[in-house]
Amino acid sequence: MGLDLGRIASALVWAWTDRPAGDPAVAGATALYERLRAELDRPELLLPLGGGRVQKTSADIEERFGPGRLPVAMDSRKEEGPVPVTAFDSGPLVVCAPGGASFLRPAAVADPEAWERLRELTDLTEELDRVAPLVAGGGLERMLRRAASGAVPAGAYEADPRQSCPELVARVTDRLGTGTDAAALYLQLATLPAPTDRNVRRWNGWTAKRHAEVRTELLATGTVVEAKRARAGRTLFMPGEWTELKSPHLPLEAAKLAPHEVRPLWGNTIRSPFGRILPTAPLHELFAAAWDRLHPEDGAARQP
Repeated sequence: MGLDLGRIASALVWAWTDRPAGDPAVAGATALYERLRAELDRPELLLPLGGGRVQKTSADIEERFGPGRLPVAMDSRKEEGPVPVTAFDSGPLVVCAPGGASFLRPAAVADPEAWERLRELTDLTEELDRVAPLVAGGGLERMLRRAASGAVPAGAYEADPRQSCPELVARVTDRLGTGTDAAALYLQLATLPAPTDRNVRRWNGWTAKRHAEVRTELLATGTVVEAKRARAGRTLFMPGEWTELKSPHLPLEAAKLAPHEVRPLWGNTIRSPFGRILPTAPLHELFAAAWDRLHPEDGAARQP
């Protein structure tokens, strides 16, 4: 393909979620995204849905995804000889029989309605959601639009909720009975995969002294817990289960795995959209989703 899609996508997410507004990396990400988009829009490009298979017989797969077919190179290295495989091409999906190994053609799901119809294939929903940030209108494209919107002042970070979603911070402040700094820290701990003390101080512009004051204020609300956990880089955590991961991944609250489309596997590997645990959507969206998940009554109260 000429492009390492995973590395490019990771670099884009880093620029749009971990660099301050106005940073040269943010400006450069636009051109890089255009290259990625051009690659994803090629009709020939197929993305493997590595963890998903269509759980049907070969006859069912042919009926559902045929009659179009793609050529398949046989693996003759196996001692028992090559296993005949047929790749049925339905347009958005290529599904192989036997076995049900599946591939997505991103160029065929630029229409949101086409994407939703595809997700109705329940055998593949989890894997489709894992590649969703890459498709047209997905998380990467929304990060691009957000970066170009000027919503966050130059020099400020999307990861600082006081800058990226001040209205939400105001609601959290009212609910927790704290100042805006403690409300912002709560949202960071509830949402972000790596809210280490070092990262939080960088995003929020806090000194170590100010950070300690905010931690004390937030801890007094009873909404977070204090603990010592290996390699966490912080002492405040959301209540609930904890997921231990080895380097290069940081351990984190188990509740954050699903929003980041991450599934831990064996041997310290993970399945994720970018090969690492990174945001899958603009951070102001993720902050709001985390708050609604933890406090659904607040969202219900705001419904017309």
